[in-house]
Amino acid sequence: MKKLNLFVGLALLIIGVILVWDSPIIDIFMGLLDVIL
Repeated sequence: MKKLNLFVGLALLIIGVILVWDSPIIDIFMGLLDVIL
């Protein structure tokens, strides 16, 4: 049962990433990552 929850969470995460990827928020986030790293 726990493995199913993990799979659902992963699927939602992937969908969220795909939806957010087109927005400028990702560019800002990547910029922050570059500054931190």
